Amino acid sequence: MNILLDSSIGGVFGGLLSFVFAIAISIGIFLLLRNVILWYYKVNIVVKALEEQTEIQRAILEKLERIELAKKQDSNQTQG
Repeated sequence: MNILLDSSIGGVFGGLLSFVFAIAISIGIFLLLRNVILWYYKVNIVVKALEEQTEIQRAILEKLERIELAKKQDSNQTQG
């Protein structure tokens, strides 16, 4: 009776261990292939360029807002 019980428990844990190992291998392969695909299509470079463009556009917007504010202040001073 104990022999049957021990083998069934070992089978359950062995199956669980195999499952966890397969998941870990799958995640590793996914992460490796993801980096290769992103490198091949240069996605990282495109994302970096878009971030730089966003920063430049924010700087331009801030300057335009300052110019607009200066124009409003000048028009208020000439009217007053």
